[in-house]
Order: sequence, then structure tokens, then C-alpha cells
Amino acid sequence: MIDFLLGRPGYGVRHTLKILLPMLVGFVFPLFGNALAQETVRIGVLAYRGPSEASARWSATAAYLSNELPGHKFEIVPLTVDSTENAVADADIGFLLTNPGKFVDLASRFGIARIATLKSNRGEILGGGRIGAAIFVLAEREDLQSLSDLRGHTLAAVAPDSFDDFQVAWGEMHRQGIDPFTDLEALKFVGLPKDSVVRAVEAGNADAGVARSGLLEMMSDDGSLDLEKFRILNPRKEAGFPYQLSTRLYPEWALAALPQTSVDVSEAVVSALLRMPPESAAAVQGHYVGWTVPVSDKPVRDLMRELGIGPYADMGLRQSYLDWVLPVMGGAILLVVSFVLGGLHIRRRTAGAVLAAGVPEFEPEATSSPKRANAADGEDVSAIRLRFQSLTQREEEVLQRIVDGDSNKTIARQLDISPRTVEFHRANVMQKMNAKSLADLIRTSVIADLFQTDKV
Repeated sequence: MIDFLLGRPGYGVRHTLKILLPMLVGFVFPLFGNALAQETVRIGVLAYRGPSEASARWSATAAYLSNELPGHKFEIVPLTVDSTENAVADADIGFLLTNPGKFVDLASRFGIARIATLKSNRGEILGGGRIGAAIFVLAEREDLQSLSDLRGHTLAAVAPDSFDDFQVAWGEMHRQGIDPFTDLEALKFVGLPKDSVVRAVEAGNADAGVARSGLLEMMSDDGSLDLEKFRILNPRKEAGFPYQLSTRLYPEWALAALPQTSVDVSEAVVSALLRMPPESAAAVQGHYVGWTVPVSDKPVRDLMRELGIGPYADMGLRQSYLDWVLPVMGGAILLVVSFVLGGLHIRRRTAGAVLAAGVPEFEPEATSSPKRANAADGEDVSAIRLRFQSLTQREEEVLQRIVDGDSNKTIARQLDISPRTVEFHRANVMQKMNAKSLADLIRTSVIADLFQTDKV
């Protein structure tokens, strides 16, 4: 067209540009303008099989939403358990896809809201998506036939705060009178990806393992696992549920909106997900058949209340304390006041004697720097302190009391929580601090000088 215009008499370059510029402005620039005006919306996903698998599984869902909501570009952000909390606290994401236990915990602290629920990938399930856990052993282990047989054996799981496998299984064992923290020989928390639990049992590094429902089948579908090598303990059947199961069922994963996310965007996302066809590329690649409306979290909250974890971790012995703390409070206050006044009197007498003698009241003690402690003990002090920073405030309190030598019952009484909750926090601390034993935990805490105490 340009050659045609330039070739015509009286049509020079300037006249040609006058004709073409409006066309460029009218057709080309809006395309660039729309691209530049696109709003990026980040969807955090708990990557329970690793970041690569999470990106591959959910990228088509992000593309589907980008296509359904012009002007918005959705992207997947794979998250670990720890980075999930940081992403929510720092508002680095607009939406979060996570297990129901993590959702309930974060909702109670950060106000995120469930807007949709995932549905299973093996047929429509009545009542919306549901999940449970499979407790499994090698098929050849004839000595392990029921949950009670796990006493004195090792159990592999992802982490103490992993809801859709360990905590769900913990609840089932609890109802059958089994305490995994005391009745088993050991709990082995292997971390993400969740496939690691299966590999630990397969290699003989654990007697049994806990997997979220569907994981074994998913690994079998992708050719990485022979299901015939494993057997399920405490097998259960639920109408319409397609996976091997050892526990009760709970709501499937939640898609949650963060408080700062636009209501209009949230509504548009929900609308797009609810009308997604089961045969769409997003559903096929994501191993699901679609989405349903938010379902009740009551079963999740009931389990957490029963175990004294999540939002109910601090309930503990509060009521029992109220039964006896008020009658003795008056006497305790009098005792503390007497002690303080007596200490002040002794302090004044000591200071007067020191001044009269003409000598300094005290000499500072020599302290070891972190670098010297590191050289002496072969520990990376900065790495220990980074692990310490990953602890929650409650876990720090438990760790400090462990270092002080307090028992679980003493810690429970001091923090007004149940001994069972102390055991839960203690397991979390051991895992996050990468401690293999109590002695190891105390040693690393002392080396890194994590606590300053007045104890002698």
C-alpha cells in the first residue's frame, strides 16, 4: 500500500504518512496499550510436589483466567510452607491455593477468604471436592496390618503442620488411642516434595508413610510408582470417592483471596472457574474436573480443635487454670512484692559496702563471639540463626523453655497450653532447626547464642 501511494502523482512521503499515521494510532497502538495496561495477578500455590511440578500443573489455569479476564495477566507463584505465610503476610500475591488446614490457620491470622473449592480429577464427587489421607506400608510387611501395629515403628510424613496428610492421619490415630509423638519409635518429617514420603517407605527408611489422598494414584499415573508394592492401613470406603483412603474426608484445597485483592477481580475469577469445562486444557493439565462454591471448613476446625493445633493451639489448659489461678493469685502477688522489696534492701546494702571499699561493683565477663563459637564447634552460626528466624513466636517460646531444661508439662503450664500442643510445637521446632536430637537442638541454640538468660 505504501508503494502504491508513493507511486501515485502528488503523493509524497509526507502525504503518505498523513494517511498511515491515523491507521497506526487507531489499530496498532491500542494493541500495545492493552498489553501495557494489563494488570498482573499472582496466584500463590503450595507446591507440595516441588516448584517445577506446581508450575507445570497450574500454568494452564493461569492462562485460562488470563483469557477469560481481558486486561489481567495471571501468573503462578510456587510456594513452600514457610514462604506461603510470608507471601500472605507481605501481600506479595493476590490469591492463594492451599490445603484446608493451612487456609484455616492463615484465615484466622490474616483474614484471607475462601472463594472457591477444587474438585477431584477422577469424576464428579457429590458435595464438592474432598480429601483425606492414606497411611501406607510396603505390601510385604505382614507385621503391619492395622494402625495399632504402628506402635514402636517409624512413620514418615511431610511436616508436623502438613494438614492433608500428617494432621489428618494424626486425627485418625488419636481416635484409635494412638499418640504418634509418644507411641511410635520415631516420626520422620522429610519435607517437600510429598513424593519424598513415598520414597522413604519404598527405600526402607521408614516402616510406614502418610500421603494425601490421590498422591499414590497420581504417581502411578505418571509412571513413577508401582501401586502393587504398597498396602493401605485402616482402609476406608467413601461413596463416590475414587482414591485409596485411611481417614475421614475433609474439604478439598481452597482458593482464597487476600484482603487487599479487588472484590471485582475475585468475583470475575470465581465466575470464570465455575464455568470451566471439565475437558478444558486447564482442568486436564491441573488433574481436576473443575471448581465448586466454597464449602464449610467446620470439619477442619473440629479436627484442629480436637488436636489443639492451628487457631486452637493456645486454648490448652486455659479453663483448668481458671479453676485454681484466681484463689492463689492474691498470695502469689504478696509473695512477689515481698521478694522484690527484700531484693531492693539487699541491693542497697551491697552497693553501700562496695562503695565504702572503693572497688568496682562488678567486672564484665568475657564472652565468646559467634565466630569463635563457630570455629570451636564447626557450626555455621548464621545458618542456625536463619533457621531460628523461621520459627513462630510460640515456637520460639517453646524452644527457649526446652533450652532452659523445662519438661513438656512445665512448658504447657507456663504457656497455658496442653502438653499435646507442646509436643506438636516441639516437633515443629526440631524440624525447622534441623535438629536430630534434643541434645543437638540445645547445643545449636547455645552455639548461636539464641537466648540471653540470667540463669547460672
